[in-house]
Amino acid sequence: MQIKAAARSKAYLSTDLIDETIEILVRQDDPVYVHIWNGLTGIQKRALMAVVSENGRQLQSIKVIASAGVSHSSMSKSLESMTAQNIVRQVESGGTVQFRFEDPFFRTWIRLFILWKSANPGA
Repeated sequence: MQIKAAARSKAYLSTDLIDETIEILVRQDDPVYVHIWNGLTGIQKRALMAVVSENGRQLQSIKVIASAGVSHSSMSKSLESMTAQNIVRQVESGGTVQFRFEDPFFRTWIRLFILWKSANPGA
């Protein structure tokens, strides 16, 4: 009986364990994501950062465009191009459009290694 209790306590799934596991998975594909990232234009990179930070919603809004530092047409063209490259896809629901990553781990990679670095430049 003691073995079963010990096994149960080790099988506890925590948010920290999930986050740590996802980071390990993302790090394993780092060369792939770096290659994709380096193949994008500066405007496409800013558009992808907006997709991450805004959860893919309202990317054509004045607020998001100003925050990304791109024009409305540049944002549109970047999203179209990245849709054609199968980096993101459009999902329509309830009259709204959301852009989602084809590879959700790429979204996590951007959040962990691009947005975090830009928010913490000395780190």
